[in-house]
Amino acid sequence: MFRLLFSLSLLLLPTIALSQTPVPIELRAPDGRTVILKSDGTWEYKKDTPPPSSSRPVSSDSETGALSPNYSGQDPNKLLVQLIDLRKRLVKSEFETTAEYAKRAVEEKKLPILNTQTIRDTFSLVASGVLAEYDADSQTMRLFLAVEKNGLAESYRQLGMTQDKMKVSDLSYVTLYKISLSGYRGSEVFFDDPRLPLSKQGHEMGFSTTIAVPVEEAKRLKSAMKAVLLVQFEEPYAVDTYSGKGQFQTRLVDIEFFDQQTGKILAKLGAAASPTVTPVPAGGTHSLLERAVELYDLHRDDDALAELNRLVQIEPTMANAYVLRARIYLRNGDQEAAIAAGKTAVFWDPKLIEAHIVLARIYLVRGDRGEANKYVNNALNIDSTNDEAISLRRQISN
Repeated sequence: MFRLLFSLSLLLLPTIALSQTPVPIELRAPDGRTVILKSDGTWEYKKDTPPPSSSRPVSSDSETGALSPNYSGQDPNKLLVQLIDLRKRLVKSEFETTAEYAKRAVEEKKLPILNTQTIRDTFSLVASGVLAEYDADSQTMRLFLAVEKNGLAESYRQLGMTQDKMKVSDLSYVTLYKISLSGYRGSEVFFDDPRLPLSKQGHEMGFSTTIAVPVEEAKRLKSAMKAVLLVQFEEPYAVDTYSGKGQFQTRLVDIEFFDQQTGKILAKLGAAASPTVTPVPAGGTHSLLERAVELYDLHRDDDALAELNRLVQIEPTMANAYVLRARIYLRNGDQEAAIAAGKTAVFWDPKLIEAHIVLARIYLVRGDRGEANKYVNNALNIDSTNDEAISLRRQISN
């Protein structure tokens, strides 16, 4: 019925709560309001709530906003210590069952990294190596932040060789791109998907933009420009190399060029980006799903979720993507998020047997045999010979 009533764009559900109350599904209606799809099939409009405030000091006195004067971002040295500590805590003990470890890992990821920010939040890292070149005739300044492509990682991929990110001592072997924050000895930010368009300057590639600025102001900005990298950390989060250079494994969210002296943001690369920032690879959405399945099989769940996030941005109604997301959440002990993802899959494709099976499995793990039996019945109504559904029926009956 919803498909007839609304043209919906799905809101991703980052909420990972461990309460016993089922997580409702939230969707956006054409009128801009949010619809809550309840577990019993009913719905209601959600009351509007103000968006959470940014952790960075931003003023509203200009179109692009401003940071605090002499803004330096979050301390990469403190982040490195905290992320290395988190990485160590996320190692499974030989005395833990898989279920016990998964539950503990969920709780570990909820703990703050810096102040109140957890590993799921967006962090700000400042890069000082911005090249500013001025054209007095047009009174424009081109800003360029160099990006290095890691040849070793590219070669390994071309040869079909995979490295385990959780075990490497240098991310240059496994991640395609990096940005140095402060010169040769400074920390480095690694990422695989640039998301924003790369350009070339001479033999270098990087992120660039052009701003309009008068001559006298340009003279001052020439040495005052820096860039904020807005990132989300991905496993293995960070590596402390033998040379003492910290490396961060991230997903690059956006880049903002700013005047360090005043804090004024002069350009945001993501502001002009299209909703689908990264081109769809050869093979389209099916290739993204296959890649996510491959990462899931390798237990690289954060990477698999990143691929699924890209996939649902391109095709928000692909039910199979939500089934895989449900499996990942279940494996990590996030039962509420797993249920929400499974119900989203059923919503988009009620005849997808895998969606009913994953929900039955989630409720069986949860100890709710009634709900588990309901979804097993749904699955058997679709295919009465399905071996997995039949096996689940036996487990529920025992």
